[in-house]
Formats: sequence, structure tokens, C-alpha cells
Amino acid sequence: ILVGLGSLLLIRGQLEKLNNANLDTLVANKAAQAEQAIATSSELAMQAAALVSRLPEVEAAYKVALAGDINDEKSPASQEARLMLRQSLAPMLAGYAAVVGSKAQIHYHLPNARSLARLWRDKQTRKDGQWVDISDDLTSFRPTVLEVNRTGKPLSGVEVGSGGFEIRGLAPVTDAAGKQLGSVEVLNGFAPVLEGVSKGEGQEALLYMNSQYLKIATQLQDPAKHPVLGERYVLVKGAQDGKVEALVTPEFLDSGRQQRRWILRGDKLMAAIPVKDY
Repeated sequence: ILVGLGSLLLIRGQLEKLNNANLDTLVANKAAQAEQAIATSSELAMQAAALVSRLPEVEAAYKVALAGDINDEKSPASQEARLMLRQSLAPMLAGYAAVVGSKAQIHYHLPNARSLARLWRDKQTRKDGQWVDISDDLTSFRPTVLEVNRTGKPLSGVEVGSGGFEIRGLAPVTDAAGKQLGSVEVLNGFAPVLEGVSKGEGQEALLYMNSQYLKIATQLQDPAKHPVLGERYVLVKGAQDGKVEALVTPEFLDSGRQQRRWILRGDKLMAAIPVKDY
């Protein structure tokens, strides 16, 4: 009897270790899948930005803008350049929309990290409740733009913007002689990453953002749509049935901020996978 009980305990322990190892592998594979999806999307965004960084039409528009006062958000020269970009690149943007079914999110920046043109919008930005055409200042919340304009080197990755999580690829804008004029970025949405991770029967992917970025992500400031959890996390995208959110605690998200963590809640495996900026 004693030998039998000892064997049973030993087997049970080995099975538990094997089960934990299998679950850890499952979570590691999901984390790798998310990281690879972000890396691939980032690289594609940077390649797309490079394609529209040295067009003659772009160089002409920048020279018009730089002839004016780029520190003035209402500079007439910047506005003229903005209209030039919209007009000259309209056929390319129309072709993209016809094939892909959505607008290409291409954003040109001035060398002082002011926005020159968001080509997926008719007007640049919303100010005091109204859409206006201005060169709004990006310096306080867009370090990628500052870095590309400072170094002249391309970069890519995740950076929070007014719409929340975006995957961005940035490239310097240069003239024919190689002189840097500013920068350009292409934005890819984060939704495809979540869709890929959540594929599989009974699987869901939720996205939380550190609440400190709410001052930047203005489109996520509605607590009815994006509730704040424990004053530390904002729900960006929830589960289809809304039931999984009830199982998520701030402490669990805390544990997954730097490296992946997983726990069992009844018959559910819950994993926290960090999303890191560029």
C-alpha cells in the first residue's frame, strides 16, 4: 500500500510538471506569434514609408513648406505644401483604397516634428471641436518622429498615438541630393495582431494599455467604451462576449508587464503578454 501511494504521488507530480510544461509552451508560442506579427507589420510599414519618401512630388511640396515658417502651425507655405501632397498623391491613394478597401495611412512630418499632412484625412486634426488644417505639434508625444528627424535613420515598431496602439514604420524624406527634408510614416493597425493570436476554438485576445498613455490616446478616453481597471490599465479591446474581462485583475496585468505570465482560473488558461514600444 505504501509503495502504491508513493508511486501515485510521484506519477501525479510528474503529470503536473508535464502539464505545466505544455501550458508554458502554449503561452510561449502565442507570445512568439504576437511578436512576429508585430515585427512583420512593422517592417512592411517601414518599407511602405520608404516607397513614398523620395518621390519628386514630395520633394517639391517640402521645398514649398520649408520656404515658409515651419514653426507657425498656420503657415501659408505649409498649407500650400499640404494641398500639393494631397493632389499629387491622390491617384496612388485612390488605387490603394480600391484594392485594399481602406485608406492608406501616410503621414508626412516637418523637420521640427510638426505634422505636415495626414493623407487619410480631409483635414489635419480636431481643435476646439472643429476639424482644421494646421501643422500641429507632435514633439510632446511622438518620440519616433523626433528620432528619425534627428538621426536620419528609419525605424519601426509600436507607438501609442491619439487612436491608441499603432504599428508604425518611419523613413527620412530626402531630396535628390540626399539632404533630409523631414520624415514620413505609414501606420498599420493593431487589430490583425489580436485576430491572429485569438485564432483557435475558445480563444480570445484582449488588449490593455497602461493608463498613463490616456493623455495621448484621446480616442480611448470614453470610460463607457474603454473602462479603466484599477486606475492602471485601460481596456482597448475586449472579448466578444465580455465575460473574460471579469477574470482579469490589475495584479495579473502587473505581473505580465515585463515578461509573459500565465495562471489557471478554473478551466481557463489566462496569459499576460507584454506589448513593448518601438
